Amino acid sequence: MAERTSLVVRVGQGGRIAALLTALGGAAAPTVREGVIVLAVCTAAGAVAGAAYHRTESSHARGGWRKTAANVTTRLVFAAAAMAFLALGAARGPVGA
Repeated sequence: MAERTSLVVRVGQGGRIAALLTALGGAAAPTVREGVIVLAVCTAAGAVAGAAYHRTESSHARGGWRKTAANVTTRLVFAAAAMAFLALGAARGPVGA
């Protein structure tokens, strides 16, 4: 079995991949400020998903249904983190208002 990648590397990979896909996808935002917020939320959620991927890395290596379950878990963690960061931002109210 291959050596496990470090948590720091997986968190960095998750954040960078989410930021890149968000930027390339052209997330529709009426203002630059809202675009930056969307990018920041996706990057933070990607970092959390990277940590979840690190935790489930042994299941990914096994393959089969374990790999599928690990992939679904990682995606659900990303979605939950994104919703949590958005809810936290909404609860705090607008920045600079």
